Amino acid sequence: MTWSWFHRLLSRRGRPFTASRFRTPRRPSSLPAMIELLEPRQLPAAPAVSPTLSAADDGVVTLAVSTGEWQATRFDGSQFVAESLTTWSSIPEDIVTVQGDLWATGQKQLVHFEPATGLFQAEWISGSANSQGTVAGWMSGMDLQFLTARDLDHNGFDDLIAMDRHTGNWALSTFHAGNQSDSRFVGTWRADVNWQHVQFADLNADGWDDVVGYNPGDRTWNALLGGSSSFTPVTFTDSTPAANIVDVRLADFDSRAGTDILYRNTTSGNWTAISLVSGQFQARTVGTWSTSGTWTDVLAVDFWGLGREAIVGRNVQSNQWQMTWSVGSGMTTAPISIWGTGSYADAFIADLNRD
Repeated sequence: MTWSWFHRLLSRRGRPFTASRFRTPRRPSSLPAMIELLEPRQLPAAPAVSPTLSAADDGVVTLAVSTGEWQATRFDGSQFVAESLTTWSSIPEDIVTVQGDLWATGQKQLVHFEPATGLFQAEWISGSANSQGTVAGWMSGMDLQFLTARDLDHNGFDDLIAMDRHTGNWALSTFHAGNQSDSRFVGTWRADVNWQHVQFADLNADGWDDVVGYNPGDRTWNALLGGSSSFTPVTFTDSTPAANIVDVRLADFDSRAGTDILYRNTTSGNWTAISLVSGQFQARTVGTWSTSGTWTDVLAVDFWGLGREAIVGRNVQSNQWQMTWSVGSGMTTAPISIWGTGSYADAFIADLNRD
């Protein structure tokens, strides 16, 4: 077997991380007291990236739950190759898996949460051997929702964040310079809500990504504004009926500080931008699309490379592409292209001419 590509995806040299554990959480009603930093833990030094690894060997990886075997399909330069990478000895049915670069070396580990123990285990390749280790510890019995590996504090190290379905508590493990790891609770959302449009972005441009989600029951947008010492809850009541909110995107629409929440109203065709200004959400209409057609392939795209994103979408019936964007202090909506007759699928963003 050729290990070079899998090394790039998972490889780490060194000892496993040392797990930390949460204290027993208090009731959500005592949330301010519950936001507390656990004792910092010293982690092993991050390994150096092997100079033999190829940066071109990306691939698709999946886990066969019945066998615990990781399978991959990659392109080796001349053909697609299917490989069996490694096998986990046991896979709980309720396992939750993500991949993240917890060491900030440009490589990924496969990280999974085990509810029975409350521990996060990571999988990587060290030399030519398969290795596993504990990278963080939360509460046993947690039923994780929205588990994400993301660099929330923008320090180059991916972090782990998720919400517990049972309690609505959001938990966070941050990884950072000096080989330190910290775990804490950062906020609570209602556990009886079917949360929608949950995403992560820096809404207030403070260098920390925030959590935002929509409660369709009371039509509120809820955010937890990230920070090194605490996360601050912010809510905004939206008059738009929940059933009419589609195509939710987080994008910097007008180059103002922070990321905007954008969505389209299916009844009016209006695009709404919700921005965080001085700690409070403010909503405004930024454009209108026709309600007579079916819109698809809706994307937020920075065509100009200026850090200002436009909203584009295609009308299925006419294959007409439309764009809404910010111009100076105003907004503009206009058609930009028509594709030929036919059916299209899987639109995505790419810099095709490297400009």
